[in-house]
Amino acid sequence: MVKPDTVVDRLARTFMPTQRPFRPTRTHPAFSGVAAAVAALAVLAVPVEAHARTEEGCEGARFTATAQADLAKITVLDGGILRRDLPALADVRLASAHGSADSERRPHRTIATGRYADAKLLGLRVPAVPLEGTVAESRAPSSRGPAEIDTPVRTESLVSVDAGGLATIQLGKSTADARWHDAYRCGRTGPLTRSATMLAGAQFLGGGGATPAIRAMRPAGTGAAPGIGAVRPAGAGEPTSLLKLGPAGSTQSATDLVRRKGRLAVTAAAGVALSDLTLFAGTAQEVSIKVVTQPTLTVTATGERAHDEVVYRPAVLKVAAAGKPLATLDTSDTSVGVELRGGLTAASLLSARISLGAPRQERAGRSVRAEAAALRVEVLLGRAHLLDVALGQLFAEASAPPLLTVPAHAQQRTYEKPVTATPSPAGTSPAAERQVPEAAPPTSPPAVRTVAEPQLEETDALARTGANVAAAATGGLLLVVLGVVALAMARRRGRRN
Repeated sequence: MVKPDTVVDRLARTFMPTQRPFRPTRTHPAFSGVAAAVAALAVLAVPVEAHARTEEGCEGARFTATAQADLAKITVLDGGILRRDLPALADVRLASAHGSADSERRPHRTIATGRYADAKLLGLRVPAVPLEGTVAESRAPSSRGPAEIDTPVRTESLVSVDAGGLATIQLGKSTADARWHDAYRCGRTGPLTRSATMLAGAQFLGGGGATPAIRAMRPAGTGAAPGIGAVRPAGAGEPTSLLKLGPAGSTQSATDLVRRKGRLAVTAAAGVALSDLTLFAGTAQEVSIKVVTQPTLTVTATGERAHDEVVYRPAVLKVAAAGKPLATLDTSDTSVGVELRGGLTAASLLSARISLGAPRQERAGRSVRAEAAALRVEVLLGRAHLLDVALGQLFAEASAPPLLTVPAHAQQRTYEKPVTATPSPAGTSPAAERQVPEAAPPTSPPAVRTVAEPQLEETDALARTGANVAAAATGGLLLVVLGVVALAMARRRGRRN
């Protein structure tokens, strides 16, 4: 007789699968190689996609630039010597050229302005100065079209102004040009702003018509001035002007995106072009100042403090008094004083001081800024400032994003804009314009480019961010090939066994 448990055991062994002990699954090394190759391709593909999105959106780090040049800041008859709260008789700013850029500003990222004059009499702003229509302004991008379309160059002709004999300003012209491209935010280089203002000349305290504002007194029986044979009685003064600037003067400002040591850099530059300056013209007390080399100020920000730079080139002056050479000023923080016998009364003692300024600079984070007064002319009557003129007031500031690189093989592209001519005052002869000294010697390129340049260069390349696509593809393909070879060899060994 068969036992029931024995029958059950037989049925279980017949109809139920045999249970084997659990063993962990082992992966062949070839499969591990293939998996690693696929994972490597997936990881390397992530920064490539991010790089493509960065180029398409053109979203880079913020950069800024500001440049301004004022031809002259003039204070006439400072009343502070009588009482501290008394304003000056006249406070005038002439020929301002301004440009600014901010990659995050809305709606206009770049603005260029050329301004004629800003004047105050006895502390009150002169009505309608600057005159309507005498400010040239350009903004980009234009609201009338896409950012890639440049706005037209703005040009305004400036009229002459006569403020009752206190100040006489001749004809001039202002030009402004602002540009913007969305690729600027990804490392593309090119011009941002250009502005320039030019005047045919200016005269202060020269009087109007037959009534002079100043007479230089001379003893009786002497000539009116060197080279003039007229004899005047005692007490009769020789008509003159306090300051004469001419035959021309101009200011320029420029901001650019450039490439420095493989990185994106931002530059801001300001400069002035001065001709002759004359104090008490046509008298025995005449002081003439001839500008030999024009002053320029350039600031470059690279995003790394070690590579930021400020370059200031001071003016070189030749000073003459009473028709005789007096001194040559060619370095910053130098000055020369001249004592003058004459002026408003026969016994008055005037003194004039001509000095060169030095730049003041500040660095904070990724920003660098500098400013300088190229030339200062002071005329003192005792302790009172009869005239205080700061010529060539220059300011530049720039900031750049860190570690934004620009390809060295970037393709250069040039283009032209419909700029007709360099800003020049109407009615000024070419001969008069040629008397203005050049802003740079032939061996040194000018730091400031005027708006009249026919060609401006920029690059079409974008910044290099993310992974190297060629290296990623080559490495991934090599890993795949090695994995396939390892898998084939493993299968062949298995068949032999």
